[in-house]
Amino acid sequence: MRINIFAFCDFAADYGEKVCIIGASHKIPVRDLPAKVSGTLVGKIMLERDDAGEHLLDITISDADGKVVCQCPRQQIEARDFIDLPQECEMYSCCIIQRVQFQVEKYGEYVLGMREKGRVLASTALFVGRFDSKPEIY
Repeated sequence: MRINIFAFCDFAADYGEKVCIIGASHKIPVRDLPAKVSGTLVGKIMLERDDAGEHLLDITISDADGKVVCQCPRQQIEARDFIDLPQECEMYSCCIIQRVQFQVEKYGEYVLGMREKGRVLASTALFVGRFDSKPEIY
C-alpha cells in the first residue's frame, strides 16, 4: 500500500480513480484563538496485489505536543480481489475524502497523520498562523 496524496484542502471529489482537489495548503489561517477550523482531508491510496483484504485507517490531526485535536471516523478500505483482474493489472487506487471541523487553541505546527494498526502510513505538517487582513478579490 502506497499513499500518493495526503492533504488538507478546501474541497475534494472522487471521480472513479481520479481525485479533484481544490485549495490544498499546509497553512491554516485564523483571526483569533481559539478558532474553529473546517476543511477536507484527502488521501489517494495505491493498493497492490499483496494488499488484498480489509484495511482500517485512522486519520488524525495533532498539535505539536501530540494532543489529538481531530479524530476522523475510522476509514475502511477493501482491497479488491485481484483474482478478477487481468494479470497485468498490478495495482489500483482508492480515495479517502473526509470533511472535518475542529478547534485549535494555539498557533504553530500541527500534524496530519494516517495510521493502520498503529503503523504510520503518511504524515504531513500543517501550520496554524494569524491572519489579520481580508484577502484580495480580483
